[in-house]
Amino acid sequence: MSHPAPAGVRRALERALAQGRDRAVLARDSRRGEGLVPPRFGPDVVRSLFVDRGRVGLSAAELPVAAAIAGLYYAVALGSALATRTGPERRFRL
Repeated sequence: MSHPAPAGVRRALERALAQGRDRAVLARDSRRGEGLVPPRFGPDVVRSLFVDRGRVGLSAAELPVAAAIAGLYYAVALGSALATRTGPERRFRL
């Protein structure tokens, strides 16, 4: 599913946290043995950054910044998934 870009850093972090939580719940409830990280995660992110960058108008000079933002987003999502897996009853606010 595709969503519009979040409006600001706070919304991006909220989305990353929600994505991680959702991934952990999906992995827990899956009968197919879903993991916390989707199977094609690495190749999909690389393709999105390098191959599809022209579609969104991303120049080669902007690529390192985009990669850093994507890395931070997915690190927060993975942290959220791990936190959900270890303590699903805990809640926190941004």
